[in-house]
Amino acid sequence: HPGSEDNLLTEAFPMSKSVLSGLRILIVDDDPFILYRMSKFLAGNGLSVETLTNADEAVAWFRDDPAAFDIVFMDMRFPQGDIGFDRARDIARLSADTPPVLIGMTGYGSDFVTGETDKQGLDAVLEKPPSEEDVLALLARRRG
Repeated sequence: HPGSEDNLLTEAFPMSKSVLSGLRILIVDDDPFILYRMSKFLAGNGLSVETLTNADEAVAWFRDDPAAFDIVFMDMRFPQGDIGFDRARDIARLSADTPPVLIGMTGYGSDFVTGETDKQGLDAVLEKPPSEEDVLALLARRRG
């Protein structure tokens, strides 16, 4: 119904549903709340979404299929440490012919990645938990 979370995409960006349709999105985060919230919202708006809790599994997915996803949301910090940067760089290397948009996510504020974005091959950084509006605006900019 009109006020539901699942209709926010078409309410906020009337043309976005057609612009964004067909995007294949991977969300990699060790926080189940982030995975649930983002995947429910994006899949509820007709986007193809996969989730992983392990950054190494994301790299393995791209090793098997370098063009598997159009956009990757990658947490920067995992229990093993700040490996998100390294895994994002690995994904960029594996998918050099068809690079996805790589979006870093951090719960440590934007200062955590200041100056690191370009060097690490990230296209953008979002603070966690990302707002639906920020995610949509970023997707619309990247797709448009």
